[in-house]
Amino acid sequence: MAAVLRDAAFLVSLNYTSTSYDAFLFERGRSPDANATRAAHFAENLRMIREHNARYAAGLERWYMGLNEFADWSPAERRRLRKRQKHLGILVPDTPRSRRTALSDLEDGSTLPTAVDWRTKNVSGLWGASPSPLGPVNTQGSCGACWAFSATQTLEAHLAIATGKHVRLSAQSLLDCVDNQLECGGKGGCDGAIEELGYEHAKAHGVPLEDDYAYTARDGACNTTVEPAVFADGYVKLPRNEALPLQRALATVGPVSISVAAGAWDFYGGGVFDGCTGNEGAEQDHGVQAVGYTKDAWIIKNSWGADWGEKGYIYLSRANDTSPLATDHNPAVGSACKDAVGGKYPEKVEVRGMCACLSDSSYPTGVRAADGLLQRIERREAGFRRLAAADVGRGRRRAAPGVLMPK
Repeated sequence: MAAVLRDAAFLVSLNYTSTSYDAFLFERGRSPDANATRAAHFAENLRMIREHNARYAAGLERWYMGLNEFADWSPAERRRLRKRQKHLGILVPDTPRSRRTALSDLEDGSTLPTAVDWRTKNVSGLWGASPSPLGPVNTQGSCGACWAFSATQTLEAHLAIATGKHVRLSAQSLLDCVDNQLECGGKGGCDGAIEELGYEHAKAHGVPLEDDYAYTARDGACNTTVEPAVFADGYVKLPRNEALPLQRALATVGPVSISVAAGAWDFYGGGVFDGCTGNEGAEQDHGVQAVGYTKDAWIIKNSWGADWGEKGYIYLSRANDTSPLATDHNPAVGSACKDAVGGKYPEKVEVRGMCACLSDSSYPTGVRAADGLLQRIERREAGFRRLAAADVGRGRRRAAPGVLMPK
C-alpha cells in the first residue's frame, strides 16, 4: 500500500484551496459548463471533501478524499455506477465434484503468506517475465457495467496465471449477451447483473476480445458473429461472510470477484478505507475484484478509472473481518435475484466485512483460450517484435498490439 502521507505540503494540497469549478473542468479537458446544477454539485462535493480531509490532517481519519471525475455528478448519477449484485444460490453451480475439490483445498490448515498482491506476482508470457497477470484499470463510465468488468478482468487474470498469455476481454459482450431472466443485480446490461452470470456465459459461449467487440458504455444488441477468445468450465463460490476462504483463494488461486457496498467510495483518494457504516455500509451495490491482502487491508481493483483512488485501487480495512453480521435491508437494489417461483426478492440478507466485502465472492475455473487464440497471439507478437526491432534502429518505440497487455 502506498505510504500514508502527512507532510505539510501534501496536507495543504488536500484542501484544494485554489480549486474552482472552471479550473476543475480545464484540468480534465472539458469545456466551461454554464449548468448551474452541475456547479452546485461541485461546490457541495468540494465542501464535503475539504471537511473530511481536515479530519484526516488532524489524524482523525485513516483515509483521505480526492477530487475526481465525479466531483460535479449528482448522487443519483454516482449510484448508477454501482448497479450489480450477487445471487442467493439460484444459479446452477459447478459440478459437485469440482466444488468439493475447490472448497476442500481452500479450507485446509496450511499456512498462508502474511500478504499477497497480484499486481506484483510474476507470470511468464510471450513478452518475457511479466510482473502481473492483471490488466490496466478499466473505466466503466456512466453504465452500470461493474459486474461485467469484474468478470472479464478476473477471467483475464486466471488465463494469464494458467498460460502466461495476456489478453483484453470484451465487457461489452457480456452487457449485450448475458441472459438475466431472474434480474440478478438488475435487469441486465448497464442496469446491472452479476459476475456468476458472466462466468456461466463464458462456459456456454465464450468471451471475445475487446479488440473484436469494443466497449461503448451503453446497451446494445448481442453480436453473435464475433469469435470467442476465452472459455471457462464454471466458477467456485466461496463460503459467505468468512475472511479465511477469501484470503486462501487469493493466496493459492488468484484474483477473486467480490461484491461490496460502495456507496461511500465515490471520493476515496487513498489510505485504509473504513468509512462504511450503518445501513449504507451493508447495502451491496457494486462488483469489483479482490487482488490481494495485507494484515490490515484487502486490496481491491475498481473500474472507475486509474485517476480514482490509489491508481484505481482501494484498500479496505480488515477491522470488520470477524465483526457480528450486519443486515442488507434492501437486497432488491442489487444484492439478490428474484425467486424463480414467486418472482420476488428476499427481504434482507446478512453480510460481513468492511463494506460487506466478505459476503459474495467467486472466481472462474478451467479458464482457457479458444482454439487458435494462442497461435494468433504468437503471430501478432512475433510481427510486433520484428517491427519493434526495426524501430530501435530508428530511435523509436512502437506501441504494443491491442490483443496483448505487455507490461
